[in-house]
Amino acid sequence: MIITLRRFALIISAAFIALVLTGCRPSVEGTYKGGVLNQSHGVSADLYITLTEYNETLSGNMTIGAPLNGGGSVSGRRDGKQIQFVTSDSNGGRISWYGEVSGRQIEGQYVVEPGGLGAFLAGAEKQQGVWRVKR
Repeated sequence: MIITLRRFALIISAAFIALVLTGCRPSVEGTYKGGVLNQSHGVSADLYITLTEYNETLSGNMTIGAPLNGGGSVSGRRDGKQIQFVTSDSNGGRISWYGEVSGRQIEGQYVVEPGGLGAFLAGAEKQQGVWRVKR
């Protein structure tokens, strides 16, 4: 079977268009290192995230260094360049993380929503911040 140059170009073009239309994109799987800034209290810390991705579902683990000290399991979703996932704090609160993937970097915002009776009695308030990590 002889393929002409023109036919070859059409096949390559069709394959490229199919990849673009199906949303083919690099995985965000991997280990990331960066930082987090709690804007509510003006405190920053190191941030480490390990992500696994399967069918746009994210899972993994996160460690937040001193003085914020936290971390735990990660679960969330990816939609194109946008990702969102949740973690829990030690008082039963929920931390929602929102970010945008750009090459080997992810950056975004987060919101801490206090939970549990202990947090309520201690007067814990909603907090927010920004974060950035690189693979």
